[in-house]
Amino acid sequence: MLEAILGTVADRWTAPDHLSCDVSCPDCLRSWDNRRLHPLLDWRLALDVAELAAGRDLTVKRWLADAPRLARNFVEAFGGALDSAAVVEGADLLVLRAGTKAAVIGHPLWRREEQLWTSEQEASAAALRGRGLKVSIIDVRQLRNQPESVYGILA
Repeated sequence: MLEAILGTVADRWTAPDHLSCDVSCPDCLRSWDNRRLHPLLDWRLALDVAELAAGRDLTVKRWLADAPRLARNFVEAFGGALDSAAVVEGADLLVLRAGTKAAVIGHPLWRREEQLWTSEQEASAAALRGRGLKVSIIDVRQLRNQPESVYGILA
């Protein structure tokens, strides 16, 4: 079952003609039977869980590739209400910055507790703290689905 999900299904979901599906659509996860769960469904998370269950490494780029577009959209939407909001490069990860605050954009399954950060989160946070910024950790899914919470972090 996992091999089928990570083979045929993953190929269909990651095909260029399906990438416009942000979280789920009738062609990937949605059906009448699961209509009450539609807001919770996410094809990228489904593939992440299948990879982990199969003992494979997480395909981080599946999420991080969309971070630049989402970050630009965030700055366009909220930038006027934030002090000099901008998308900047961290050491390893993309960062949203406003004033003296910065939000490192990571993978949705990465932990936010500092003692459990990945090496990419640690390196980005260290570089930002070296510039005197207060660092928070967010993820691509949060930026896409709850941009108001990211605004709250940067305000």
